[in-house]
Amino acid sequence: METNEAINKQDASYYKNLFTVKFLRILISFLYYSRIIHNKAMINLIARLMFIFGKKDRNKSLRNITIALEVDEDEAKTIYMESLKNAIENFLIFTYIMTGLIKNEYFKHNVIINGKETLDNVLKGGNGVIAVSGHIGNFPLMVLALSLSGYPVAVIFKEFKYFGGNTYADEMKRYNVEPIAYKNNDIDVTKKIITALKKGKIVFFIIDQRGNNYIKVKLFDQELPVFPGAAVLAKRKKVDVIPIFTHYTGGKHYVDILEPLDLKRNASIEENMQTMISTIEKYVKEHPTNWLWFYYNFS
Repeated sequence: METNEAINKQDASYYKNLFTVKFLRILISFLYYSRIIHNKAMINLIARLMFIFGKKDRNKSLRNITIALEVDEDEAKTIYMESLKNAIENFLIFTYIMTGLIKNEYFKHNVIINGKETLDNVLKGGNGVIAVSGHIGNFPLMVLALSLSGYPVAVIFKEFKYFGGNTYADEMKRYNVEPIAYKNNDIDVTKKIITALKKGKIVFFIIDQRGNNYIKVKLFDQELPVFPGAAVLAKRKKVDVIPIFTHYTGGKHYVDILEPLDLKRNASIEENMQTMISTIEKYVKEHPTNWLWFYYNFS
């Protein structure tokens, strides 16, 4: 049985989290109804402050940009500043989604989906599809937009709680997206992914991130550790893999559904994973102000 001390600590933690939730809801509601989401001057100011005072992220990002895109320092600074502005606006939109402030109308007027025909043709087989994506643009908004367009979607993620009162999984479910929370039990997660594929769903993997049992691939000619789950399952279950990315420009979010990848069945997991990662590199080069440049550390 739990001791009184343990119970008191749980109660204290509960009320602390409850207070944080209420405070976040008030703050986020204020930001939303004050229309700060559309206040470019305010977003520019926040980005400038982050640029000035976020020395560690700034230096890392500028180094990464100059290495990856082979540009001079001035152009790298311009790209980084624009990426900060996009990241701030995307974060605000994400918080509004998480607290239920953004309604379905927002998606109709602000999200454009390209390549639906490609996705429709692949889904006709009924075997589901693995969608690979990365830390580009507003990933949660992209997933929800596809679900609202009638596509059966599942997404793999690391759960976090007490954000505005709802968990990420709660909001995904509200939009009919199946959340697959990543935990230490890889077998359980794999079973859920396979079940989702059997139901004909689009299962999203963010592949430009580290994970358990990582393998090394090259991104912008830099050797990086990434989680190989998408390549392993694609080879095991023989399902199509489609890159789906999103970028933000001109006040609109664009979801780009690309052609299925030509993965070789007799290729190694490393080779197929490299093919997937290469699609991120190409997309980032096309939309450099939409990637989180501080996520990796190029040298």
